Amino acid sequence: MESKACLRYQVSSLCRDDSEDKITTGKRKHEDDEPVFEQIENTSDPARCPVKMFECYLSKSPQNLNQRMDIFYLQPECSVSAESPIWYTATSLDRNTLENMLVRVLLVKDIYDKDNYELDEDID
Repeated sequence: MESKACLRYQVSSLCRDDSEDKITTGKRKHEDDEPVFEQIENTSDPARCPVKMFECYLSKSPQNLNQRMDIFYLQPECSVSAESPIWYTATSLDRNTLENMLVRVLLVKDIYDKDNYELDEDID
């Protein structure tokens, strides 16, 4: 059997606010009780593999940030080429920038889904 790499993460621990208290209803909440999610390596299409994309992201990030758990989304460098060894700064993106990016992505998805729905209706 072929072994595959995977990304493992706990969503609730990633979403938790730093100031949020870990004590819930008088009991300490154990991270072990939280579900662990996995994204398995896509060996049939490496260009769309979440594991390979994450490895590329880490390889293009400053080395001193690879082990930090408090920073994930980094600001891109102003001018880089595909051959540049580093594509990102050591500065994290602020929450407002991330929210704006997500809104744009969701808007494009909605437009794309609507266009495909209308195309499907035209075919019928």
